[in-house]
Amino acid sequence: MAHMKSDIDDLARQMMPSQDEIRLRLDFLELGDDDLARLKAIHQQLCEHQHEFIDAFYSHLMQFGTLRALVQDEAAITRLKHTQAAYFSALSCGEYDTDYVMHRMRVGIVHQQIGLDPPWYIGAYRKYLSGLIPVVARLLKNQPEELIPTWDALLKIICFDMSLALDTYIQARQQEILDL
Repeated sequence: MAHMKSDIDDLARQMMPSQDEIRLRLDFLELGDDDLARLKAIHQQLCEHQHEFIDAFYSHLMQFGTLRALVQDEAAITRLKHTQAAYFSALSCGEYDTDYVMHRMRVGIVHQQIGLDPPWYIGAYRKYLSGLIPVVARLLKNQPEELIPTWDALLKIICFDMSLALDTYIQARQQEILDL
């Protein structure tokens, strides 16, 4: 197990975008200080409500044989829900440093290695966003002027995250081809 983690870490370091590339991506997405402040302002509340969309997500996931086959048992679902909670928390924390990017690279590698193809990954984001919007709307019902800018900030970081994951898939597959 430790050897596999080491291999994943090594691969993630090789695939890691440079600081300039990370900054360029965030700039292109227009993720600014106001967005970070909005994410930080709603972060704790989103963490308190994340079980709503995590439970809905796993209920949805188990309807698909391809995805169900990747989950061995209830203990695995419990571990995955815990991991998902940490992931959702990281998405809205407002801190997107090198450690965040490295972690996202590792997750992308693991997903690619277990056979979780990009269409499923993108579908998971869609499900997350659909579950998130009513929560955000409820949390900001007394601040309606903040709904769209906060939602936009969430979309920006989710698009950044998806770009990292997809890059990881592409690079991991390219490496597999080169290793043949």
